[in-house]
Amino acid sequence: MPAHLHDNPLRFLLASSAPEVRYLVLRDLLEESPGGVVLEEAYRGLAKSERILELKAVGNAGVMGDAAHFDILYRGTMWYFCEAAARGLDARDDTLAKSAEFLLQRSQLDSGGITLNWKPAREVSCRTGDLMRWMVRAGITDARIARGIGWIKKHQRHDGGWLHCPLAGVLDMASLIFLRRSGDGKRDREEDAGTRSCVRATASCLAALIEARNLEPGGDLEKSIARGAEYFLNHRFFMGPERFEEPVCCGLRGADYLKSGYPVMSHYDALMGLQLAARAGFASDPRTVPAFNHLVAGQEAGGTWPLEAYGAGMLFEKKSRAGTDGTGFITLNALLAMKYCGVIEWNRTGLV
Repeated sequence: MPAHLHDNPLRFLLASSAPEVRYLVLRDLLEESPGGVVLEEAYRGLAKSERILELKAVGNAGVMGDAAHFDILYRGTMWYFCEAAARGLDARDDTLAKSAEFLLQRSQLDSGGITLNWKPAREVSCRTGDLMRWMVRAGITDARIARGIGWIKKHQRHDGGWLHCPLAGVLDMASLIFLRRSGDGKRDREEDAGTRSCVRATASCLAALIEARNLEPGGDLEKSIARGAEYFLNHRFFMGPERFEEPVCCGLRGADYLKSGYPVMSHYDALMGLQLAARAGFASDPRTVPAFNHLVAGQEAGGTWPLEAYGAGMLFEKKSRAGTDGTGFITLNALLAMKYCGVIEWNRTGLV
């Protein structure tokens, strides 16, 4: 047993009550062969899981969620698509593929960026990153995705992060809520070196670039990925007072990123930051040590990790919905972070 693990949680994960966890463990942690019998059987199981069937049952004309209010968390098509992709559903599923097509037609601007359901239409970096990340993960890789990735690279800022949000506080939020106006928050902030980038938008955009490696290997993409990783390393993953250095964006700032959740849309925690930095090639950077130590310290006796963070943008908005599935998803994320950091290895039988 590796020194960093109290126990081997693999049996728990593969026997999880969430078929999605089993599939993601086989696909991402154990790297079962695509198209192989084991992975295909697990995919069929997740496609019939209770939550996936719930997601697919809501909507019209084969499009998941509320298409009229497509950008609303936990209700709109954007959320339904991202959650389904995060749980492992991919473009082989007609409902997910139709939902992706709807979102690209409805929310992607000519620039490649993604707009919310507001007027005038303006790109917002967090949702551009979210959609591009999960589109690529779900196997949707046409020219529109390349445009979206291009938009992300183009709008990376001086500090390696991203901002590009029309919302800059209470007045802009009120304008959005009551008038569906997009606000004017980015006008003075985007090019202002004194305005820090948004940690949530940066996590979303960096995750999208990392997923896009197979579409656009090397070159400018890797430079952008390295700069994005430096943003988190330089801010110590926002584990301490640095979290209060965030810009006011969407009315949110100063969250406790030490608590681990399962970020799906426009959210972040230190575990996600550690994963991103390691996948970017910075696993051996000494600045990752505090985040790694915090990860190890949060482990429970059985080699599992508890779900600590709920709320807007996380997979589980409320504790009542998580059950034992929450532990499975967080444990998977923790083990993936260790894998990316190079401290544990897995094969079909478990730990090497």
